[in-house]
Amino acid sequence: MNPGCRTFIVTWLFLIAALVGGCDGGLSPDLASIDPGFSGTLRIVSDFPPADSLRDLRVVAFKVYPPKDIVFEVISGRAVFSESLKAESDIIPYIVQQPGIEGIYPYVVVARQYGPDVMNDWHVVGVYTKTNDPKKPDGIVIEPNKVTEGIDINIDFYNLPPQPF
Repeated sequence: MNPGCRTFIVTWLFLIAALVGGCDGGLSPDLASIDPGFSGTLRIVSDFPPADSLRDLRVVAFKVYPPKDIVFEVISGRAVFSESLKAESDIIPYIVQQPGIEGIYPYVVVARQYGPDVMNDWHVVGVYTKTNDPKKPDGIVIEPNKVTEGIDINIDFYNLPPQPF
């Protein structure tokens, strides 16, 4: 094989290898279809309440602050919430992720159902705040195709933050 032909073949093989090796899935449909959301860790900084007064625990993000009617906010789509969380340890990871929830949420809390009335027996036990002052909540922005991480919230079952509803 003459040297010119060998150089041509080696060059083409190098280019093909570079093109194939350079594909990282940047245009992959899987990356474009990530449901938006947010995640973090809940840290219990107090004793747990009696089991019969911890019926449900959820992270809730509100588009309106302060929310005046929690049921209306949820039904109208102006609030998103996690699945029921198991309070079995002092550290609880969570994620809230679903299609169509992009937007600004100025108030993110942990809500506890303490009694049997699912429509009324709720109160806030933790507020997302960067300053650790529950009187000064920080909001979050949920972007399309992205899960915002690090939305960590401390929970004190016996020193409740201000109740907005």
